[in-house]
Amino acid sequence: MIEQNWKMIIILLVAFVGISFEVLKHTQTRDSLAWDVENLQLAKSEPYAVRHEPGQPPGILGANPPQKPAPAPKVLHEELQKFIAANQPVQTEAEKKPLDAKAAAAAKKKEKDDEWEEVIDPKTGKKVRRKKKKDAKKEEKKVEVAAKVEVKREPPENEISAAVDDAVMTGGFPASETARPPFTGLEEWRRLLLTTPNLAETRVFIQHYQDNLVSAEVFYKLVNEMIADSRTEMKQLGVMCAGVTPSVISFTILAGVEKTEATASAVRNQATGFLSHYATLTYAHILRSIMSGSDPYTQLIATQELDQLVRHYIPNARKPPQNPQALAAANTRNFSPFVRLLHALTASSNSQVRQQATQTLATIQSIVSTQSVASTTL
Repeated sequence: MIEQNWKMIIILLVAFVGISFEVLKHTQTRDSLAWDVENLQLAKSEPYAVRHEPGQPPGILGANPPQKPAPAPKVLHEELQKFIAANQPVQTEAEKKPLDAKAAAAAKKKEKDDEWEEVIDPKTGKKVRRKKKKDAKKEEKKVEVAAKVEVKREPPENEISAAVDDAVMTGGFPASETARPPFTGLEEWRRLLLTTPNLAETRVFIQHYQDNLVSAEVFYKLVNEMIADSRTEMKQLGVMCAGVTPSVISFTILAGVEKTEATASAVRNQATGFLSHYATLTYAHILRSIMSGSDPYTQLIATQELDQLVRHYIPNARKPPQNPQALAAANTRNFSPFVRLLHALTASSNSQVRQQATQTLATIQSIVSTQSVASTTL
């Protein structure tokens, strides 16, 4: 009986050892090595001896150096973020509106509160609310800027019409900055000027004529074509060409525009304005040439401008001239050449020319005779 028990115990021990070996064979170590008989053998070494490899920190014999934890795979991180975003609760429009209204009200209240501050009144010793001075200065600056913007002038709607009006007032125009090869031919100028109204090219054209780079024949041929054009702006540019280049031909062109254009048109008014510049002694020789011509309308206009010129020299009774004799001599020298022409025009077949010539002749005789009498009495 006893022998059977020992046999059973020995069988159980052998089975236990065998099972233990099987378990150890299927269990991997940290270095993924299986336990076997060779690995179970202990190395021969002295007691308490520790072998240290160079470049390795001291530690337990046979222990592996600490390793950094492996970073999480990028793919898993991105998948996780997508999963979180997909399962995020979404607010409905009904839930958003109260939140937006509350946020707007809170922002408005904060803005109002930021504009005010609490201070202690030195008289009463109580706290009072007042607007911050810094904000008040900002508002004043804003008002000033707004006022400056309102004062800003807008550019004229019609640049060409405005430029011609300025030329009527000054009798000239600013120098052109556009470069153009000299001695440009007729056809080239016609293409530059008559294709479309061009203020810059027209100024160059006038400047080249004044510099003798464009002949009078080419100049006045194109001026007449510009005035005969149906476009108003083109007519205005033609009037400007004739207006800033005083001559007998320019006077005749301007008088023709005044005669044919409508009474209230801008082109006619601009031509009349340029004609008024001839009422000076500088252009007296042009007036004499026009009055000697045969066209009644240009004779009438020239006589009217002469009358305006003479009236500038009528003596002021309240302020008599300092040297009446010298003034009478100058007036006689300046206006006596017109007396013979005016006498001839008083016999014109045109009633308006006769009337205007008689009036202008009387004006000249009055200033010459009055100043002559004044000089003899003194």
